[in-house]
Amino acid sequence: MLGLTDKTDAEVLTRWHLIAPVPSVLGPGRRFADFLPPLPDLAAGQSALDVEPDFPDCGPNKNAAGQACGPTVGAWTGARRTIREAIDRAQRYAKTLRTRSTLTRAQLGEEEGVSETRVTQVLGLLRLDRTIVAHAADLGLDQPVPTMKDLIAISRLPSGRQQVERYVALCATLAGQRVGDAELPKQRGLQHLFRQARIWQEAIDAGRYRSVSELARAAGVCHARVGKVMDLLRLTPDVQQALDVEPDVLPPGITQKEAMRIARMTTAEEQRSALSRFRGTAHAAK
Repeated sequence: MLGLTDKTDAEVLTRWHLIAPVPSVLGPGRRFADFLPPLPDLAAGQSALDVEPDFPDCGPNKNAAGQACGPTVGAWTGARRTIREAIDRAQRYAKTLRTRSTLTRAQLGEEEGVSETRVTQVLGLLRLDRTIVAHAADLGLDQPVPTMKDLIAISRLPSGRQQVERYVALCATLAGQRVGDAELPKQRGLQHLFRQARIWQEAIDAGRYRSVSELARAAGVCHARVGKVMDLLRLTPDVQQALDVEPDVLPPGITQKEAMRIARMTTAEEQRSALSRFRGTAHAAK
């Protein structure tokens, strides 16, 4: 109840009361006014406080409102929202550094009011496996998530497989589960492979590993698997652009195995021809 008091020149005290059930989470596209009850028809001398308002059956919880007034709010919603905001900040930092090529991380930190170390830590979140990002930033899940400190540590692991294993283990511990009972959804498409290939290539270019074999040992992945994933970077830029897309946009029939087969083709013409056959199949199906 909000009391709004106004004193007139005639020293008459007028008090207005506004009563409305306002959920803690309004939800996208909803306004405060959406939750106000309709104004009642008053008889002469009757106060609005004498009339029982017709409140809509809504609230932040699924059980109370069928999610009509916003997403379910759970014990882990705040932590997941913090993670989502950090990922958004990391993407903004990365975009700023790309568009302003002369800007250093230290200068960006000064602009943002944080240290260069903090900028580096936030940017490191972009190295997290896509499955982890999708799970940790999902506000619809009321499940435990690791702390930001743990996520930053996970982002330093060299392979997506190691990251996911560590993430799942931490989530299971927080939920009181046995580690072997917890798992994340299987990854679809090719985007996570392209991302992993670029991370591995960056590590080799930076001199952190002297060879693919050394990287494979550190990542806990067999040498052949690392080689096949990194072969994706041999695809021509236009073929990479066509394959490094959301799973639902990929041409039908393009699997990880097929993408790696195309990557082993030696010429750009062969790669484009192989991709066009899958695109032709998709157009024929339509």
